[in-house]
Amino acid sequence: DFYSGIKVRWQDGIWEVVEYQHHKMGRGGAVVRTKLKNVETGSIVDTTFRSGEKFERIIYDEKPAQFLYQEGDNYVFMDMVSYDQLYIPKDVLGDAANYLTDNLEVQLEMFEGRIMGVELPKSVELKVIDTPPGFKGDTVSGGG
Repeated sequence: DFYSGIKVRWQDGIWEVVEYQHHKMGRGGAVVRTKLKNVETGSIVDTTFRSGEKFERIIYDEKPAQFLYQEGDNYVFMDMVSYDQLYIPKDVLGDAANYLTDNLEVQLEMFEGRIMGVELPKSVELKVIDTPPGFKGDTVSGGG
């Protein structure tokens, strides 16, 4: 059972399903066309699997943490249990780095003792500080 966001072990690596499509051909068995992203390297691969192939599903352990500040390319989090400071590179966080605010409590995704990513809360309050001007034709009412 594939779905977007599931992590599996395949070809000696951990892969995340980005997209999938179940395809039933007229003759023969069904296939699943997928787009997989390697969690460690970030490379994306398009591949096809036959129906019935099995994979080991990766389930992350979650560890509560609090975002403190950014230091260069590293983001500093505080472990909420041991109060240790954890330095996480921006490439591990991905797009989640854009939504981090001071003292935001998150869940760190851990697998085999390594931090694989961060799970943000369902909603984050951000302030819009700059927007492009509205031009005539961009809106129903005319723009201003």
